[in-house]
Amino acid sequence: MGLKKSNILIAYVFVLLPACNIGQEDTTIENVKTDSVAETKVDVEVKKIYLEFIPSGWVFEREILHDIDSDGTQDAMLITIEDPSIKENDRRTAGNRILTVLMGGENGGLKRTSVATDLLLCETCGGMLAGFGDAEAYIGYKEDNKLHINWLQGSRISLEMTLIFDYDSNAKSLVLISDEVDRKDRNAGTNTIVHRDFAVGTKTVDSKSEQMEKKLILIDSVRFLDYADNDD
Repeated sequence: MGLKKSNILIAYVFVLLPACNIGQEDTTIENVKTDSVAETKVDVEVKKIYLEFIPSGWVFEREILHDIDSDGTQDAMLITIEDPSIKENDRRTAGNRILTVLMGGENGGLKRTSVATDLLLCETCGGMLAGFGDAEAYIGYKEDNKLHINWLQGSRISLEMTLIFDYDSNAKSLVLISDEVDRKDRNAGTNTIVHRDFAVGTKTVDSKSEQMEKKLILIDSVRFLDYADNDD
């Protein structure tokens, strides 16, 4: 698809992140509503909880609340985006996003366990179908108690991606258990659907299945650009 992303951005983010060491339990979630499992907006008081997890030059976009590890305590996923007020050479930034997983503890604290810097579609990376500057993915838990991320991008050639994550107690992380890419040629009226199940070890192309290697893929290693650039 021709999408590119500067390595300078990633290096910049990781320079800033050490101010909040992963695993450090140093904030509270006690004021966060506990009945939200999908995308939600939060008020100013709730956003203060997340300030130390937001790097300089980035701003709060939204949160997702869920008991990720099913231990009875409230966890959160924080989505931050490049500050739109910051310009690069008099042009707006690409609108890159970071997803940070924050696990709740028995004492009401939060600890950061995963930082996915390349997982989410950036605002300007969706092509004509997503709208320049408006690209966004659906992110939320569904009835299967798994995290679903879905987005559409492209123009004549459209790509609809669905990624499903589940919590792995051994890895102590959300892991990618399956993905699906629906590639359509909108002019020709053709499409190909590729579904991979990493937990079972199967790959299905247009209903034809074959075995593949099982994989343990941590959420912070998944890149949306791999789906945009890879046709298989």
